[in-house]
Parts: sequence; structure tokens; C-alpha cells
Amino acid sequence: MENLFNNVKDAIKNDFKILKKQLGVYEQEKVQQKVKREAKDPIDVLNKYIRESEAEVKNALVLVERQKMLAEEFSNELQQTENEINKRKEQVSIATKAGADEMAQKALELQAVLEVRKEKIQKGYEMALEQLNELEHKHEEMQNKIKDLHIKRLELMGKENVLTMKEKMNQILKETEFGEGYIKYETLKNEMNEQEKVVDETYNMTVFDAKIQELAKQMNAEHKKDLDDSM
Repeated sequence: MENLFNNVKDAIKNDFKILKKQLGVYEQEKVQQKVKREAKDPIDVLNKYIRESEAEVKNALVLVERQKMLAEEFSNELQQTENEINKRKEQVSIATKAGADEMAQKALELQAVLEVRKEKIQKGYEMALEQLNELEHKHEEMQNKIKDLHIKRLELMGKENVLTMKEKMNQILKETEFGEGYIKYETLKNEMNEQEKVVDETYNMTVFDAKIQELAKQMNAEHKKDLDDSM
């Protein structure tokens, strides 16, 4: 009795270990499935990156437009300053011809201030143009990068389509060869073969019966003829 109890106890322990192991595998599979679900699709990641990059391209375009406006303002300021300088030069000429030396000197001083201002504006304008060229170049590079990303996305989508198609084809082939579809096909084929055998047997039996009937008719006819001849 004690041995029987120990055997039962050991069997329960073993069953518990097996169940615990199975539960552990099940939990591990659940974790793996969760990780797979949470894992981001490469195309989704690329789409997100493309959207972010396109937003940056728009921001860069805003900077380019602002820089154009800044360069245009420098150009306007430069033009106005040159007009002011030409105006002072004319004033110097008029005052000198009129013998108004003090006015001529004042006009020269104002012209000198304007010349310094023009130099500063000129440098600012040249720097603004240089920065504008750099921004436009960067913006063009970003646009080209976006185009490349779109091409990469199309390539990934193509690979994903091929992979999906291959997986489906493999599944179909697997099911056709080993799976339920194959079993149904084999079952249907066997049933049709059995039906064909029954039909063939029925046909053969019908033909046989017809031949027997024909022989019986011939025998009856011959027997009747013999009777007639004997009379």
C-alpha cells in the first residue's frame, strides 16, 4: 500500500513538473509574441522617418524664404544708401561751385558716413547671399534625400509583397502536400475511385445479365423450333 502511495505521489510530482515546464514554455511564447507585436514594421519606421524628414524640409524652406527676404532687405538698404551717397556727392559739387565751403565740407562728412554704412551693408548683403546659397543647397540635398527615401520605401514594399506572397505560396504548397487540403483531396479521390468501381461492377453485371437473357431467348427459340420440327 505504501509503495502504491509513493508511486502515485511520484507520478503526481512528475506530472506537476511537466505541467510547470509546459506553462513556462507557454509564458515564453506569450512574451515572444508580445515582442513581435510590439516590434515595429520596417516600412512603418521608414514612413515615420520620411514624415519627420518632410517636416524638416518644410522648416528648411521657411528658412530659405526668410533668408531671401533678408537678402532683399540688404539689397534695398544698399540701393538707398547708394542713392544717398550720390545725393551727397551732388551736394558737394553744388556747394563747391557756389563757394559754400562749409556746406561742401558738411556734405563730404555726410558722404563719408554713408560710405562706411554702405561698406557694412555690402558685407552683410554678401554674407546673406552666401548663407542663402548654402541654405538652398542644403534644402536641395534634403529634397533629394526624401526622394531616395521614397524609392527605398517602394523597394521595401516590393520585398514585403514578395515575402508575403512566398509565405502564402509555401503555406498553400504545404497544405496541398501534407495538410488538410491534401487529406480532403485524397479522401475525395478515394471516394470517386470507389464509386467508379461500383459503377463498373454494376455495368458489368448489367451486361452479363443481358447476355444471359439473350442466351435464354436463343435456347427457348431453338427448343420451340425443335418441337415444331418433331411435330
